[in-house]
Amino acid sequence: MARVLGAPVALGLWSLCWSLAIATPLPPGVCVEESQMGPGVNLREMEEFPQPCGCCIPSRSQQCLSDQGHGHRNGTGHGNSTHHGPEYMRCSPHLVLSALTSDNHGATYAFSGTHYWRLDTSRDGWHSWPIAHQWPQGPSAVDAAFSWEEKLYLVQGTQVYVFLTKGGYTLVSGYPKRLEKEVGTPHGIILDSVDAAFICPGSSRLHIMAGRRLWWLDLKSGAQATWTELPWPHEKVDGALCMEKSLGPNSCSANGPGLYLIHGPNLYCYSDVEKLNAAKALPQPQNVTSLLGCTH
Repeated sequence: MARVLGAPVALGLWSLCWSLAIATPLPPGVCVEESQMGPGVNLREMEEFPQPCGCCIPSRSQQCLSDQGHGHRNGTGHGNSTHHGPEYMRCSPHLVLSALTSDNHGATYAFSGTHYWRLDTSRDGWHSWPIAHQWPQGPSAVDAAFSWEEKLYLVQGTQVYVFLTKGGYTLVSGYPKRLEKEVGTPHGIILDSVDAAFICPGSSRLHIMAGRRLWWLDLKSGAQATWTELPWPHEKVDGALCMEKSLGPNSCSANGPGLYLIHGPNLYCYSDVEKLNAAKALPQPQNVTSLLGCTH
C-alpha cells in the first residue's frame, strides 16, 4: 500500500511542510532527513513537488524555495531572496538582469546570475528557478540570448548554446561552440564577451551590443556574416528584447514590435530599431522590476 499511496502521501507532506514553513520556519539550510519522513513516502515522488526550505529532501536541497529565490517568507510578500545575495530578490532595487529573450512559442525569460524568471505568465507565482532546471545542458549563467527559426541561443562569455524549441529545449549536437564560429566577428575586433543581443520577430537581423557599440548582422550568412555598426545613445546595456506584444505592463508602441533595453535598475523602451538608431538621448526609464510584477 505504501507504494500505491506514495504520491498522495507525498502531496500531503508537501502541503504540511509549506504550512509549517510559514508558521514556524526552520533556520536556512535545515532540511528534513529521509528518516524523519516516515513510511510510505517515496523520495522520487517528493522530488516532483517544489520544496520549502526547512522541509526539503536531501537530493533537492540546492533548490529549497525559501533561500534560493522561490519563497514567500521574507516578510514583504514578495519572497525570492536567496543565499546568493540581493540580486535575486525579485522586487529589490539591487536586482540586476543579465539577459532577456522570448522563444517562438511566446515563452519569455529574464536571467539573473544562475537563475531565470518567466515573464509571460505568473500563473504559478513569480518564482525564479535555476537555469539548469530548464536547460540542464546549458550555461551556468547567461550574458545574452535570442531566438531564431525555432531555436533558442544562450550566450555565456565566448560560448553559444543552441537549443531546439520543439517539445521542450534540446541542445543541438556539437554545442556549445565559440560564438565567432556561429556568427563571425566584427572586422578587426575580437570580442571576449557580449552584453546583449536581440532579433525582431520575422527578421534574420541579429543585433549585438558590447560596451557602447551596437552591430547588426544577417544570421542567414552564418560565420561569414558582415557586422555593420549602428549609432545609438547608450553607453552600455545588460539585456535586450524585441517582441510584438507588450512586455508586462510596459508597452513601447501602440502596434507592431517594441524594443526593450535594460541597464541596471532601468528599463528603456523604443518603438523600433530605427527609433533607437536615431535617438540622441536616452528616453525616460521605467523600473526594470516592473517586468517581474513589482509595483514599486
